[in-house]
Amino acid sequence: MNKIRQAIESLRETLRALEPYEASEAVPPKPGRFYETFNGSAVYILYTDSDNDGKALVLKGGHKVHSSNGEEAGETYYVDSNGYYKTNDPGAEMGMSLIRELPIDLDQLIPPRTNNEPSVPSSRNVARVWTDDDEDSQEEEDTI
Repeated sequence: MNKIRQAIESLRETLRALEPYEASEAVPPKPGRFYETFNGSAVYILYTDSDNDGKALVLKGGHKVHSSNGEEAGETYYVDSNGYYKTNDPGAEMGMSLIRELPIDLDQLIPPRTNNEPSVPSSRNVARVWTDDDEDSQEEEDTI
């Protein structure tokens, strides 16, 4: 397949991916909130800047475009103040725009600790280190 044909096929795939959302509007980002994106990914808004653009952390999914931020879980990308994927060259990444806020409240899921609760489950933490000094790897314990 020649390069022109490849480009045409790539553009058709992008159109097929975005057409279902043609009439949909994104929602503005709010820091500390979870969102579903147009393509079904889940993201968390880390913060918004002075222009109300948001920095999103991909928790699940991604747009799978190798040359752009937000390709897979663990990556970050920016959305504009209206919740659309921030780019100068719109493509399949636009599926990472915010379609709805998810009703997740971290304070309800993980209640804040009281002052007298320990920050670790026990006073002795053990790190397990596997060594390759011999064929039968041995386990060593270190108290931290």
